[in-house]
Amino acid sequence: QQGKILLSDIERRIEKLEEPPPVKAVKPLPPPIDPGRKKRGGRRHRKMKERLGMTELRIGANKTKFGEIEEDAYQDAVGFSTGMLGKSGSGKVRAAQVDSKTKAKISQKLQKTLQRQNNAYGGTTTVHNRKQISGTASSVAFTPLQGLEIVNPNAADKDKTGIESQKYFSNTFGFTKISPSVIPKTT
Repeated sequence: QQGKILLSDIERRIEKLEEPPPVKAVKPLPPPIDPGRKKRGGRRHRKMKERLGMTELRIGANKTKFGEIEEDAYQDAVGFSTGMLGKSGSGKVRAAQVDSKTKAKISQKLQKTLQRQNNAYGGTTTVHNRKQISGTASSVAFTPLQGLEIVNPNAADKDKTGIESQKYFSNTFGFTKISPSVIPKTT
């Protein structure tokens, strides 16, 4: 009698161990409640806000008159508008001045290289940022045999060291023999 009770108890426990665990309900993560953090002040942060802030020009471009149809002369910039910029009756006597705080800046290294190039070439032209070429330079030459000949006016500006380096680094130049008087004698 006692053995049968123990056997049924053991079988019940084995069945309990063999059954699969209950399925856990997947709970979604709670929404992140991110309170707005207080920005720290300071000179760097103020300067950054000044630099990235709205300029007077941008503020004027964002303003529009109520009920006025925008003029688009070329019909190519649909939706783009300059707003109140350049319109009469805006109340401004002259155009907004460029603010030095919000003006685009270039690095000092780039400024120095541009300055060096301008000094070396005597200034630059506005066309393709090319070197200034004298007014007498021409790409057309008159020759008695061929008539007209097109030449490169920048050919004279070629690197002088190019001729020297061709001697040593060209594909056609071979090895040179060192004279015995130059070689130091070892004893």
